[in-house]
Amino acid sequence: MATASDVLRIARSQLGYTATSTSGKFCDWYGLKGYWCAMFVSWVAAQAGATAIIPRHSYTPTGAVWFKQRGRWHSGTRGLTPGDIVYFDFGLGRISHVGIFEGWNRGRVVTIDGNTGASGGRSGGRVLRRARAPRYVVGYGRPAYTTQPAASGIAVDGWAGAATIRRAQQLARTPIDGYISGQWKGNKKAHWAVVVMRYGRGGSTLVRRIQAAAGVSQDGHWGKATSRAMQRRLGVTQDGYFGNQSVKAWQRRLNAGKLI
Repeated sequence: MATASDVLRIARSQLGYTATSTSGKFCDWYGLKGYWCAMFVSWVAAQAGATAIIPRHSYTPTGAVWFKQRGRWHSGTRGLTPGDIVYFDFGLGRISHVGIFEGWNRGRVVTIDGNTGASGGRSGGRVLRRARAPRYVVGYGRPAYTTQPAASGIAVDGWAGAATIRRAQQLARTPIDGYISGQWKGNKKAHWAVVVMRYGRGGSTLVRRIQAAAGVSQDGHWGKATSRAMQRRLGVTQDGYFGNQSVKAWQRRLNAGKLI
C-alpha cells in the first residue's frame, strides 16, 4: 500500500511540466482530451501504487463523491494532512479543481496541482505548487495510506514533509505529529524546503532538540542561525537557507538513525 510520502514524491517530480489546458501526457495516459487536474492526480496515484485509495477520475466532483461513499471525505480545511486530495471551487458553485495537499504557508493551503498556472486557476496547463486561501477549499479526501515506513527509510527527495518530520520527532523523542509548530513567519526563507511548518507562538520542541544537538540557542524557532548550524553538522553549504540540498543531507542523516 502506498504512503503519503510516495504520492508527494511522485507529484513533486512533475513540477514544472507544461502542456496545454486540454492535452499532454496525463491526458494521453488517461485516454481523454480535456482539463486534466484530476487526470494528473489519477496518474500520480497510479505511479505510486495508490489506485485502491485514490480514485481514477477526470471530472473533479466524481472524485469527491468517491471519497464520500467510502467515509473518507472531510469538509473544509480542518485536519488537513500532507497527501490529502483537496477539492476547490473557484466561483462556479461546484467543485472544479483538485490538487494534492503538501502543507500550510502563512495560513494558505499549499497543494501540488496539474493544469494550473501562475494565477492559481484551473486551466493553466502546468504542474505547479500553489498556495490558496482556505475559502476556496470545498473539502478533501483522506486516502487510506499505510502508516508503516518503507524498509529503506524516508524518501531522499529534498522536501521535508510529514514523513521527514515524523522521523525526526521519533529520533528526538518528542510528540509525533509530522509538523513543526509555533514558528515565526519571518523565518520562512530560512527553511523554505520544509513544507509542514505551522506558524504561531511558542516555538517547537523538536527544533529545541535540534538546536541543542547543533550547539545553538534553544529558542524553538527555526531561523538562519539554526539552518547554518544544521548545515555545518550535515556538511553542506552554510548559507542559512535550508533548501533542497540541505534537506536531502538531513534525510540521509535521519535514515542513518541520527537527528542531525
